[in-house]
Amino acid sequence: MKAFQYSMPTKIIFGKEKHKTIGNYLKPFAKHVLIHYGSTRIVLNGLLDEVTKSLESEGIRFSCLGGVQSNPSVELCNTGIQKCREENIDTILAIGGGSVIDSAKIISIGKNIEGDLWENLNRPEFISKDALNIATIVTLPAAGSEANGTAVISNYTLKKKVAISNELLIPKLSILNPELTYSLPRYQTAIAIVDIFSHCFERYFDLTRDCKLWDALCEATMINLVNIGNQFIENPEDKSFRDEMMWSATVAHSNMLGPGGDFACHQLAHALTVAYNIPHGGALALVMPAWCQHVSHKHELRFKCFFERVFNTDDIQSGIRKMQIFFEQLGAPIQFKNYFNGNVDIDKLIDLVYSNDTKYVGNGLEPIYPEDSATIFTAITKVETP
Repeated sequence: MKAFQYSMPTKIIFGKEKHKTIGNYLKPFAKHVLIHYGSTRIVLNGLLDEVTKSLESEGIRFSCLGGVQSNPSVELCNTGIQKCREENIDTILAIGGGSVIDSAKIISIGKNIEGDLWENLNRPEFISKDALNIATIVTLPAAGSEANGTAVISNYTLKKKVAISNELLIPKLSILNPELTYSLPRYQTAIAIVDIFSHCFERYFDLTRDCKLWDALCEATMINLVNIGNQFIENPEDKSFRDEMMWSATVAHSNMLGPGGDFACHQLAHALTVAYNIPHGGALALVMPAWCQHVSHKHELRFKCFFERVFNTDDIQSGIRKMQIFFEQLGAPIQFKNYFNGNVDIDKLIDLVYSNDTKYVGNGLEPIYPEDSATIFTAITKVETP
């Protein structure tokens, strides 16, 4: 087993209506809160009003900053940082999914950064020494950002992304109320399940971890996600699986399943998101089967074990098809043309993956070099419905 450190300092409050007492949970450390969110949906459905009433009841001041988009922008983070400085904000409350929480994380460390935020985040030696408190109310379970120290941010001017990891980015507390996911559209639910699945999948295929317990935990979580997914496929209006889906998202990407991960699929998916604006979970549904096709012949026993445990077949080709069918039936298209139907610039995608002198991605299982990426991206753009 590889050496590792593990800490999960996030206080998780799980259950129905728990968000209505957010002020009580924040009171010990928050005096002025920035409520950070995406669209006006939380205004229209009354969630913002419920949160602000709870803060007011505890005497906590608050300001608001909405507008976070899928794949959050460094530009909005700069706006939030300036607001925090001007209003002496000490805590950021993110209401939403991974994009909102990631944006909040960058704002939390940005308040004390001197100079250009984007340039600092892209310095290999960048280490934040201080951060504002972070709390979350999750409305879209997928990224696991509510209990980990990772954030991904986009620069739309440069058409680039950067991911940073730091213990200071781990939220102090997160409220998980499955009821807040009931109104999610089918497509968002589908790609959320794919995203959660991918976090288990990429840990499972990091053979440097060398731990049977971690493997078993990953398998169990993926099997449960397939069961949840099939329940969703059979009856999209069913709400009974939402609690397990929400907790699975936190478990999958907070190192509860062990450290490490290959994450080549994530790097390839990020390029598709930046270049063609494909949602993260949708991009992963394209990438994971193509990555399996490209590397599985070198690790047949591992892939046979995976497909047997998770998709009930020890035949690799049958397993890849079953994975594709599962994603498709969920509502996550596996044909690139569902997102983009023009000429694909493979060289552009490769440049996005291997920026900042990156030689390869992955390597928990197999290093993926530019020529490998070219093969995988080409396969993705030609994939057909099984």
